[in-house]
Amino acid sequence: MSPYILGLIVGGIIPAFGFGLVGIFTKVSTSYGLAVPLFLTILSISASITTIFASVTIFGYPVSDLKPLSMSSYGVAFAVIAGSLWSLSMLCFSYGLSKLSMPISVLSPVTNLNLLVSIILGVLLLKENNGIIATKFILGSALMVCGATLIARS
Repeated sequence: MSPYILGLIVGGIIPAFGFGLVGIFTKVSTSYGLAVPLFLTILSISASITTIFASVTIFGYPVSDLKPLSMSSYGVAFAVIAGSLWSLSMLCFSYGLSKLSMPISVLSPVTNLNLLVSIILGVLLLKENNGIIATKFILGSALMVCGATLIARS
């Protein structure tokens, strides 16, 4: 299997299913009365444990990479920002599912427009244009927004 195909499977398809299941388990967990803040705390603890375990056992990162001495201050700062944004986003998503009784079939397509944010910021800030053809990107983006809108209104 080529590294590109493996990258698509490991970095794209498996996470797509995982993130899809996270939404389902979020809805089910909070529908059983688990308060959103407690849900996110449990989720964060289990995510931390899973990250450390899987990093070493499945993905083969050396244990030395987990030591504080291997961290840069910029890396830590951006990790804190990313974690805070993820936590606030999950809090909003979970609140919408539990307290506002939004169906996951409506919220999931809308929240997954996040990839447009990633692509646009990747091109503008990280200079990752990688041969993106503007017309195809604009057409694809418009189709995604139309699709999410159609699903959200169904």
